[in-house]
Amino acid sequence: MAFEETRVRTFEESLYVRARAWRGIIVRPAVLFFSAIGISADLMSYIGLGLVFLSVSFMSTQITTALVILLIALFADNLDGEIARYRGTASDKGKFTDVVVDNVTFTVFMLGMAYAGFVSGFLAGIVVYAMLLCRTFMVIKKNVTKESDWLIKAYAGFFPNFFVYVLYAGFFLLALGYGNIVPLIAAISATALSIKALVDFRTIKKTVFTR
Repeated sequence: MAFEETRVRTFEESLYVRARAWRGIIVRPAVLFFSAIGISADLMSYIGLGLVFLSVSFMSTQITTALVILLIALFADNLDGEIARYRGTASDKGKFTDVVVDNVTFTVFMLGMAYAGFVSGFLAGIVVYAMLLCRTFMVIKKNVTKESDWLIKAYAGFFPNFFVYVLYAGFFLLALGYGNIVPLIAAISATALSIKALVDFRTIKKTVFTR
């Protein structure tokens, strides 16, 4: 039996909405500029992804350059959804592109960290797997409880995004010479994301598929 449609937000959804509101205020000038020159939300997503590939190419040789490019990429990543909302083109289809690109971006980042020797390949793979699993179950739950204007309702979620940015912050500290705590952050993130995925799996199994 499926969940009934509800307008009540979970605690995580409330955090996500609040964070998005603050982000919208901060990046508003950039949104106005890029909208004025015709940059679409999807194009901004792809620009951010391309910059992450470029950042990774410098990680093992010029870490400061890699950091600067990554910061620009993350800034671009925070513009796509805001541009879509400003231009009135926001939709679940566009959100799907955003979420997919975000996942690819994070995967490329972690693989780059592994290639540069900042974290083991095994641990990087575990974190990526846990992140994708967590987001997959969150999307399944979201599609049961919310209506969509497209095929599915994509959802990034505050919880997984928090750990993504904590890992980015770990690289930031590493690049500034404060030591490498990325493996510790990766281990904690993988554990937390796996637990969240397991909780969501049990919720889906009991509530959605029980007859």
